[in-house]
Amino acid sequence: MTNYVRRLVGSAAREPDPVRLGQGAVALEASGIVLARGGRQVLTDFNLKLHGGELVAIIGPNGVGKSTALSVLAGDVLADSGTVSVLGSDPQSLAPVELARRRAVMTQHHRFPFDFTVTEVVEMGRWAAPTSVGGQGDDTELADALTSADLDGLAERPVTELSGGERARVAFARTMLQGAPVVLADEPTASLDLRHQHLLMRRLRDRARAGAAVAAVLHDLALAAEYSDRVVLLAPGGATTGAEPVADVLVPERLEDAYGCRIVIGAHPVSGTPVPFSSGVECPNGSLLGLPNLQVRTAAPWWFLTCEERRHDTCDRTSAEADHATPRPAVQLSFGWTRRRGDVVVRPHGLRAVRRQRRGGAPGVGGGVED
Repeated sequence: MTNYVRRLVGSAAREPDPVRLGQGAVALEASGIVLARGGRQVLTDFNLKLHGGELVAIIGPNGVGKSTALSVLAGDVLADSGTVSVLGSDPQSLAPVELARRRAVMTQHHRFPFDFTVTEVVEMGRWAAPTSVGGQGDDTELADALTSADLDGLAERPVTELSGGERARVAFARTMLQGAPVVLADEPTASLDLRHQHLLMRRLRDRARAGAAVAAVLHDLALAAEYSDRVVLLAPGGATTGAEPVADVLVPERLEDAYGCRIVIGAHPVSGTPVPFSSGVECPNGSLLGLPNLQVRTAAPWWFLTCEERRHDTCDRTSAEADHATPRPAVQLSFGWTRRRGDVVVRPHGLRAVRRQRRGGAPGVGGGVED
């Protein structure tokens, strides 16, 4: 079957190279996009400039048009009005192979009705790739794509036997192998475990650092904070002035208006990036740790994970547990880890921060932090 796939993609792969993208150049631009579906206005004034070398996250609640906006950017959906340009060309004017050489798309649904192997499905990403087929370089690129999604151990498995998260990683690897200078990913981490969420986001960031223009629809605001350069916040009505710096978007007032729930912004205990907490955690003065009037109203654990470039591609793991029992006027936030061969193992001890109730006062008001 692999030879059949090679023959299938061969004719397209020998065509001339696509337009190249310069670092920092405008790769994709959408202006004044308006789109209605079923009598409902999905996008009212969507605008975006995506540059080479950056990763832009598109965030917002369900049903505000994030996936629709990405489809318009990809040229898969025609807007009612407005303009889209991908590397200087209207995507609606391009032949499929020409468009595929300019942008690669990872959709949020991954259906594989035939029992191709993982390698064969990933190799289909070459269909529009501007490289020759069958040479040693191709095998190296294919191996790199499999490794980028942690698929080496699944390479010969039929895709029909894989879990939803594994299929998502197959789709991701196929998108990476396509080699397009613009990458559009729709909820790439939605079905993944913690380690693979960070693995794929790191690969997208690496692709951006190598010069590509990357846009990803994300629901995990912590991932958006850690990996993106700018953020597009879509609220009901689908209007936006474009991408903005992360620090300007991930603030309680804007997120609460968009999502309709109480949101507190804390700091990741390892990376220091913003971590949004939704209802159940209340902190009137903004920061989760180290500010007055801290009040935690949940006994559920909060789990954080940050992946850095380390030997054996391991991750930093830490946990924070909030424990508030009514009879005890104290809230404990505990973080702990033990290093071992580059790993970080979660331990329920160490670096304990306790905010005590001042005698005669309300829980969480006043007092100091004890280390």
